[in-house]
Amino acid sequence: MKTSFLNTKKITKKLGKLISDFDEIHWAIAWGTNNELADKLIENKKNIKKIIIGIDFSHTAPDLLKRLASNKNSKVAIGLVDGTFHPKIYYFESEKKAAAIVGSANFTNGGVGGNNIEAAILIEGSVDDEPLIDIKNMVNSLWGEGSPISKDFLTSYELQYLANKKHKKALNKNYESTSLHLKLLIQNY
Repeated sequence: MKTSFLNTKKITKKLGKLISDFDEIHWAIAWGTNNELADKLIENKKNIKKIIIGIDFSHTAPDLLKRLASNKNSKVAIGLVDGTFHPKIYYFESEKKAAAIVGSANFTNGGVGGNNIEAAILIEGSVDDEPLIDIKNMVNSLWGEGSPISKDFLTSYELQYLANKKHKKALNKNYESTSLHLKLLIQNY
């Protein structure tokens, strides 16, 4: 078994290669958007065995979910935890080989598009290596509790996504921490 550290650029490059090179794709990811890797994933959708994607905070793009909906092995994480569905697990398998990327990168423009600072570990080895077995089992367990991406779900989620989109700009603002600003925040709290 071999492990390697990946930064954002390496995560993106390696994910693209693994999507193309492996016969099976098993993922549990917090959020996703359409991006170049999404195009590659959809080109290889016959290899998707299990993908579960989160929708917490409306961070996953409905367009990506629409593209994944045509694959019966794609699900959404609805109500699986009291907190946030937040894994970033990309597992791949072909015959006796397996590989996994586990780290901070969501399947978003920021996470795998190069805009964020991300970090991950790449594990490459055999399907019989215990860490890789554990990673695959976790994805499969989460997927088993997921919900299909139905037309009704997509309609409802897209409305929620659009309603929340206008608030995201305000939430992403960087605030200066001047004394006056801090006083105002404390007074309004």
